[in-house]
Amino acid sequence: MDEVDELYSVPLGGGAVTKLNGLLVASGDVFAFRIGPGSQRVVYVADQDATGGDELYSVPLGGGTVTKLNGPLAAGGDVIANFFISPNDGLVLYRADQDTNNVLELYTDILQAELKALFESPLANAVVAGIALIRGWAFDTVAGEAIASVQLFIDGLLDADATCCSERSDVRAAFPAFPAPNTLNSGWGLTKNWGNLSSGPHTVRIEIMSTSGELFSQSRMVTVVKLGGFGFLSSVSLTGATISLGGEEIVLSGVTVTEAGTANTAQVTLRLRWDIGAQALRLVSTIASL
Repeated sequence: MDEVDELYSVPLGGGAVTKLNGLLVASGDVFAFRIGPGSQRVVYVADQDATGGDELYSVPLGGGTVTKLNGPLAAGGDVIANFFISPNDGLVLYRADQDTNNVLELYTDILQAELKALFESPLANAVVAGIALIRGWAFDTVAGEAIASVQLFIDGLLDADATCCSERSDVRAAFPAFPAPNTLNSGWGLTKNWGNLSSGPHTVRIEIMSTSGELFSQSRMVTVVKLGGFGFLSSVSLTGATISLGGEEIVLSGVTVTEAGTANTAQVTLRLRWDIGAQALRLVSTIASL
């Protein structure tokens, strides 16, 4: 339309032209734009929703849903055309008289959804035994989005769904720039009886999906040890056992263990070591006592 500035994209080699901005109000125009460092999105300033009210918008570079980034503007307020996008495309920094007309202040907003997560325990290459907690945290960086699922895979097969999302005040404190409800309600975890697996190495993978469609996936190796080769014990007897130190480990020799649901017993030597991830003493090896 003549004398109406709008935003379009087209492949450099030619092809279909795509209008990027949303429907403009009468006399509306696009005034400025920047393409994000990752060339995935373009951010632009336009009086798209109200004549004379310049606001900040984001849209995929190939076209799609337009998202307004700034908050509600004060009467007469505008977003200044000179804005900046962070190197990872995660945040946009802009100036606006958003809260008070004619008072320019500095604001940030999230440009696109990102799933931040940490698989805390067990640690990579950990020795695992008995019933233990598999845990971590995860949150979507966009307000209103949430964690949709947390799944545990063992040796490539789906094993269980983890419970989410418990309060983690430490995560909230570590990420003050992101929506507080998301960062606070970010804890996930589940209990696992490692004794149900065979002794030896196994691959553990956590997959987390957010409602925005973002995915986090991380794998690590663990080594399962089982007292007496049993998956679940009814009793552990220290009668006649001896204790000693072996470097950073506590060594218990002559321990008698009984398998749950049977009369099967075994006498073993076991070694315990402090586990940073679990914040507890953990079984790290076991052999049959002679």
